[in-house]
Amino acid sequence: MGDQGELGAAPPAGEGCLVVAVRVPVRVVTFAVVLPVRLVWDALAAIARACAEALRWTWRRVVLPLLYIAGRYLFVVPLVALFRYVVRPAAVAAWRWGIVPVAMAVDAVVGFLWRRVACPAGRGIAAAVGFLWRRVTLPTGRALRAVVRFLGAYLLVRPGTFVWRRVVVPVAKAVGWVLGLVWRGVALVARAVGWVLGLVWRALVFVARALGKAVGWLFTWGVRRPGGTLWRRVVVPLARELWTALRFAWRGTAFVSRALGRALLWAARVLVVAPVAWVWSRTGAPALRGVRAAGRWYRRAVWRPVADAVAEARRTVRHVLFGAQPREPVRRGAEPKRLPWEDERR
Repeated sequence: MGDQGELGAAPPAGEGCLVVAVRVPVRVVTFAVVLPVRLVWDALAAIARACAEALRWTWRRVVLPLLYIAGRYLFVVPLVALFRYVVRPAAVAAWRWGIVPVAMAVDAVVGFLWRRVACPAGRGIAAAVGFLWRRVTLPTGRALRAVVRFLGAYLLVRPGTFVWRRVVVPVAKAVGWVLGLVWRGVALVARAVGWVLGLVWRALVFVARALGKAVGWLFTWGVRRPGGTLWRRVVVPLARELWTALRFAWRGTAFVSRALGRALLWAARVLVVAPVAWVWSRTGAPALRGVRAAGRWYRRAVWRPVADAVAEARRTVRHVLFGAQPREPVRRGAEPKRLPWEDERR
């Protein structure tokens, strides 16, 4: 309805005869050009959705179960057995019979050396250092400080004061007077140069303003006003009509694409899905039920007794080797452990 309203509506105010004359041909040509593009777009979108759904089903139903089984029986179970039966007993034995006795022996030796050797030696060294500090270092430091103070007073302070009063201060006053005279002369010259430059700047500003007004007048009446009229009267209406035609064609081709898709779905359902479903109900479903029944019989009659016997032998070996208490055997009628994806599937 929105497209029909756009087609039947009166032209907006300000549109010329050129826009009204090209409106219908542009829409017809645009519809004929956009229709194949829309059909290809809808087909690609449907194929992408089907591929994504197939990849999602394959990941959840095939890849994840295989990764779970492979990770559990190739990595988790061997690593747990290695840690439980090899690494942990070896670590406990090494800690109990190796590290602890060695640590106790090292602690005893270090304590004996600290009490009998390090403490007496430290006290003797501290007494010797204190004696040297009191008898040698302190008197020597006092004598050096007196010598440095005397030399600094008679070799640096008094000569430096004489030079500052008699030489540096008079020379600085004379240099300051000369620099003042030079500064006054430079200031007079700078004022004269500034007045001349001011006159030149005012002349340049006047000329620049005149040129700016002339260029502005030429741009306004030669470029801006004709270009604005062309933009408002020709470019904007034509662009608006082209955009409206594209939007109308895209919406109109959607109905054609949907009708074609419904027809293809109906043909696929009648020619492919219905025959395949009939064949599956007559052949595939009974075969699948037979395979599932054989699998349940194998798991109940073969796999469970073998698994129980292996678990009982493992508990007996553990009890004989490590003295561990045998665990309660799993009941024969207990429900087998479900895998993570089986709960989601059910």
